[in-house]
Amino acid sequence: MWPTVPTHTVTGVGTAACVLVAAVAAADVLVSVIVPLVNRGLARRAMETLDVGPLNAAGLLELSAAALHLALLIAAAVVFIVWMWRAHKNLYAFPGVMPRMRAGWSIGGWFIPLANLVIPALVMNDIAKGSLPWVPMRTRTYPLVGFWWAAFVISSCASGLATSFDNQEAAELPMELAGPGDFQRYVDYYGSTVGRYLIGTVVLSAAAVLAIILILRISRAQTARIARGYQLGRVTYAPGTPPPGPAAPAAAPETPAPGPGTPAGGPGTPS
Repeated sequence: MWPTVPTHTVTGVGTAACVLVAAVAAADVLVSVIVPLVNRGLARRAMETLDVGPLNAAGLLELSAAALHLALLIAAAVVFIVWMWRAHKNLYAFPGVMPRMRAGWSIGGWFIPLANLVIPALVMNDIAKGSLPWVPMRTRTYPLVGFWWAAFVISSCASGLATSFDNQEAAELPMELAGPGDFQRYVDYYGSTVGRYLIGTVVLSAAAVLAIILILRISRAQTARIARGYQLGRVTYAPGTPPPGPAAPAAAPETPAPGPGTPAGGPGTPS
């Protein structure tokens, strides 16, 4: 450990990131699978009764689920990026670790169009290689990072295509319902929604599991390494706190009081 480089705690924020990533995956299942199935049932009821009330309820349910999913996605993105930044900054305290990407890319790399298909993976690869035990391989990419990023990109592309088709089909739905045929189109629409989003949902769940594994392993490895450096005296301050100020001068040792029968000058001192 380099004692002059401050370290950052990653356990707490890592746990929060894991919880939020799992919540996003669960919300994606809710939005892409559960809600469309429920709405299909509501659309069937509307067709049987020729009442638009169940369709209005379906629209409200869909809107509420989408809002919940968006809120969880934003929260997970913020906490995950904070965790990445802290984990990357800790690399500079580990001797022998030379990350290729700067810590700032753990934030900015997500917001550059097209480049955000590569930069976050490179940053995560630096974090994983500098924190976890590395087995030499022909590839320079840490295996878990490669699987996680491939699943994330595939799920994003699949969801994007599904959303495009979904919006196109939704725009063609009739606004004025004149008979059972118009209601049937809503039944068919909600039924096809499940199939469109299924691939993206399954792959996103796999990406979430891999992300959680990476976060937990890296957080534990970095915390243990920082703790060892602190115990061995290679870190002069606790993890997550700034270096202390100048040490106070040591107090002079006190002279022990003379015991019984000992001259006032001490043993061996001439009287």
